[in-house]
Amino acid sequence: MKKINRKTDWPEIVRTHLAKASVGGSTLRGQCPGGGVRLARDFLIRNVPITNLKNMKATEFLNFLNTKTSALSKKLKHPDTKRPNFGAARKVINIFIRLCAMNKDLHREFKLANVEPFLEVPLDSHVVDKIRENNPTNIALPARFTIRDLIPDNSSAIQEVAMQIAKAHNLHRYELDVLYW
Repeated sequence: MKKINRKTDWPEIVRTHLAKASVGGSTLRGQCPGGGVRLARDFLIRNVPITNLKNMKATEFLNFLNTKTSALSKKLKHPDTKRPNFGAARKVINIFIRLCAMNKDLHREFKLANVEPFLEVPLDSHVVDKIRENNPTNIALPARFTIRDLIPDNSSAIQEVAMQIAKAHNLHRYELDVLYW
């Protein structure tokens, strides 16, 4: 094994590790046909850089997130319809970016504090149940939630409620995953 340079090599080694760690067997269980974990990990490693996030404004970050979600959703097909799976893709990407933002080395190296206010909470049934229980708004949330049936409009509504809850706790929205899971 070649000797690593802590300054130049380490951030990418950590990012790759977190891409692999963010998608386990339970992350996509029942969300897409077999092979989804490998496809998602490979996608994160090859297609979700974090180097330029620090310069993004809210709309730029949302465009980045939507573009990456769309691309990954085409690889993670819905198990029943075989159509692109927005929910599974968004969950995987949000978990990965959350892990990067919470990692001391990557947070500092890539100045991820600049995008923390824009990061979404990764959604799953446990998190959405807690968001529903603590909803301080008049925003109607879907009565039934499954990640594989998540659509962009429902995701946006849930994320808006999550933002209000996070503000009340003096947290960033993505940190609700730690609080609720």
